[in-house]
Amino acid sequence: IIYIYIVGMRSLTAFVLVYTLVLYSTVESYHVTAEVDPNHSNLRSAPGYNNIILTCIVNVTGIQYLHLDWKWKINSQDITDNGDSVIIDSVPYCHEECKSHLKQIFREPGSFTVTCSVAWDQGTVKADAIVNVGGPVPPVKPNLLSATSSQDFCKKATITWMMDSVAYTPETYYVKYGTSHQELNNQSVIVYGSEDIHTVDKNYTVQIDGLSRNTQYIYQVIANNSAGKSSSDTECFIECSTEICTVEDPDGDTTKHLIIIILVPSLIVPLLICIIIVLALIVACHHRRPRPGGNVEVEHINLVLPDYN
Repeated sequence: IIYIYIVGMRSLTAFVLVYTLVLYSTVESYHVTAEVDPNHSNLRSAPGYNNIILTCIVNVTGIQYLHLDWKWKINSQDITDNGDSVIIDSVPYCHEECKSHLKQIFREPGSFTVTCSVAWDQGTVKADAIVNVGGPVPPVKPNLLSATSSQDFCKKATITWMMDSVAYTPETYYVKYGTSHQELNNQSVIVYGSEDIHTVDKNYTVQIDGLSRNTQYIYQVIANNSAGKSSSDTECFIECSTEICTVEDPDGDTTKHLIIIILVPSLIVPLLICIIIVLALIVACHHRRPRPGGNVEVEHINLVLPDYN
């Protein structure tokens, strides 16, 4: 009887141990991870450029199916389906890899933390993404490229400029022109900028008319959006003429040009030698001044300059 009791207790202990190991391995054998793609984004609050689709990717290993409870949050606030937030494909039963998509519109500038969380009976995992939304900013400064006078009756000209980037859509541009800074009263038609906020180094042209032959015109490009405006430098052209025009500043003073003399390297040495000789002559003449009451002697000085031809 004692022997049977001991054998039975050993068998029971072994059974309990095996059952515990099996139960433990059943609970802990699966693994759940989550990530949000993209995990960092930069947007503009301009219409058409303030929306993004975020994807929460969950991987489950070690178990056939796992029941998941999906949640999306922005700055710790629960997201529900509405006009600005749409949640797509949140599959409740996950096998290996599951995804949930959030289509979100950001109408205000700021920095937002978007969190995807999935919960099941044994725990919860979370993943974050940072979305930075930039607000309206004025346009960048237009860069003037050229003004081409039309030879057709000498009454038109084509103005060309370049925008380095699009600051905030929509943007519009126009040209102001006149015969002086104080009289930029004429305006071209409005040119509409690119609707793609990622556009860079784009050229624009506009034609102005009603000009007079051999008349100098001052012109400037103005860029506008909802955040403000920016102006290019002022340039000039003379209609149907090859003459060089002169740009005046807003105070009416003619722009001063700095003339830079560039010395050719091969002329520097002869120039220095000539300067030294002239200085030597000055010093020699100074020492040969006649003393009061003395005799004056005149000597002839022959100078031989080096030939650099």
